[in-house]
Amino acid sequence: SNCLKSTTRSISTQMEEDEEVGLAYVASMTRDLIMPCAGSAVVNDQVNAPAQAVSCQQVFCPKGVSSGKADSCRDNCKKHPNFCFKTCDGPDDGRAKCVACRKECQAACECSDHCEALIDDAAFCVEQGGKWA
Repeated sequence: SNCLKSTTRSISTQMEEDEEVGLAYVASMTRDLIMPCAGSAVVNDQVNAPAQAVSCQQVFCPKGVSSGKADSCRDNCKKHPNFCFKTCDGPDDGRAKCVACRKECQAACECSDHCEALIDDAAFCVEQGGKWA
């Protein structure tokens, strides 16, 4: 509530309960939840998606995007100035670690209303041989 704490309010029990529901809703809708964008990983030099079910893309954008948007995101991730820069050797790099990194970039792009790529955390971790999550 925007009321001052020292202000005495005279409201009904129902109004107090409704206010608590509203405050809980606002808190849940403004939280930060750290999760992988696509849930991809490299295991034995193969790209797989062990965390896909709990990825940002799957949770918030399960219906996907138009083929035009997907193509645009894929193309932009191939030339992104920061994301996967250290992992990939050029736009046509097909190594597993580059493919996995670009999947994360593309998922973040395709679900950009909900997913924010944390390149300093996730991508750089993967780029340095670590695991995301």
